[in-house]
Amino acid sequence: MSDHPRFGPAGVPLAFKELNRPVFEVPKYLRDEGLCAFEYQAIRWGTKPQINKEIVEKLGSNAREHEVWLTVHGSYFLNFCGKPVTIEASKNHLIACATAANWMGAQLIVFHLGYYMKQSPKEAMELCVSVK
Repeated sequence: MSDHPRFGPAGVPLAFKELNRPVFEVPKYLRDEGLCAFEYQAIRWGTKPQINKEIVEKLGSNAREHEVWLTVHGSYFLNFCGKPVTIEASKNHLIACATAANWMGAQLIVFHLGYYMKQSPKEAMELCVSVK
């Protein structure tokens, strides 16, 4: 794919949803609309990929065929600034999303790794970076 600005929706467009078509057909729909990017929303996923591997592999194949840049937005249920049990669950959420992103051949994954309530922004960043 060439290096040029890419435009497309975050999530499945409402007009596509009304067609009642499988998600792996989104890339062709977007290309027909003149768009060339799609951010798959995995924002409410738990600790396992909540989509069939075969489906996301087809999504990735169709994205490459139609030259649609594919990205994934990871789970909102991440907090590397929390208690140890929260951090461990957050790691599992992240791994689930990264696994599905790998299946589909996504170009990148977006995560929000933590939020701070009792720490300063600097302390929160240090906590996020220190997670192994």
